[in-house]
Amino acid sequence: RMERLKALKPYLVARYAVAADRADQYCFFFEQALRLLRIGTAGGRTKPSTGYTFLRIQAHSRQIAHMLKTRGDPYVQDGFAHKRFRFFDSVLLNVLDQNRRIGKTVFTELYQRNPAQRLFKFLDEQSSLGEELQVMLSTHLPTFTRAALNVMRR
Repeated sequence: RMERLKALKPYLVARYAVAADRADQYCFFFEQALRLLRIGTAGGRTKPSTGYTFLRIQAHSRQIAHMLKTRGDPYVQDGFAHKRFRFFDSVLLNVLDQNRRIGKTVFTELYQRNPAQRLFKFLDEQSSLGEELQVMLSTHLPTFTRAALNVMRR
C-alpha cells in the first residue's frame, strides 16, 4: 500500500530520479527491493561445491545490515576472497563434471591428506592463502591443473 511508502519518498527523491506519481515510486521501489535484497540461494550465497548455505546467509545478512547502517544502502561488494573461492569451486566441479577423477577418490584424498580443521576452514572460506595452498597441493595436481585451465578458458 502506498501509505507505507510515504515515509520513503524523501529518501527516494534524494537518492534516485523518481517521478512524482505514486505508482512510479512504488514500482521503482519494488524493482529495487527485488534486485537488492536477495539473500540465500537467490542472492548467490549457496556454495556451488558443497551446497552449503546456512552460515553464508547469516554472514551476507550481517553485511547487508552493516552497509545499510554505515552507508545507507544494502550494496555488498564481493571481494577478492569471494571470487577466489568461486574459482576453487568451479575447478572442483569441473573435475567431477568432466569425470577427470572419481568423486570418492577426490574427497578421500582431501580428507586423508588434510587435518579436519584446515579442510573445514577452507570449505567455510575462512582459510589463509597458505592453508589454501596446502589443500591444493593435497589434490591430484595434474587433474586439478587441467580443470583449472579449463575453467580459466571459459
